[in-house]
Amino acid sequence: MDFENLNRLPEFGFSGGVSVSDLQASCKSVPSEQGVYLVVRESDQPVRFLEVGTGGRFKGRDPSVSVSVLETRWLVQPKVLYVGKAGGTSNRTTLQGRVHSLMRFGLGRPCAHWGGRYIWQLVDARKLALFWKQTHEEPRQVEKAILCAFIERYGQLPFANLKR
Repeated sequence: MDFENLNRLPEFGFSGGVSVSDLQASCKSVPSEQGVYLVVRESDQPVRFLEVGTGGRFKGRDPSVSVSVLETRWLVQPKVLYVGKAGGTSNRTTLQGRVHSLMRFGLGRPCAHWGGRYIWQLVDARKLALFWKQTHEEPRQVEKAILCAFIERYGQLPFANLKR
């Protein structure tokens, strides 16, 4: 998998490339199937972080972390910032439902999407884009394989993934 060249994502079965700002308005373009998704940053401009992110609270917890924590997690080369999954044998969530939750969270609404919360502290978070891949395989296994490939290439998880 190529984490730096977004033009190659279709070779790996990904489609989409829809901006966060468009998805925050409507997630109708996202499939109602299980699969995995990537949050990507297309910009080559230097990254800037917000002291307090736009993410909503979950169970009363503030999702924001210090800028120094974000700076230590940031990798310049990869465009992929977060890998997520939707659905599986024990979970009936669809890509559309999971992406919708992530977008609501980014708008400051409380919802059960704590994963990926670091993306909401990027100044340009609304310019990020999402790609998705429907899969008949267990989404967790596909997600895990992508994360393992990322770690092998960069020595750590993507910026906003906090656990394997």
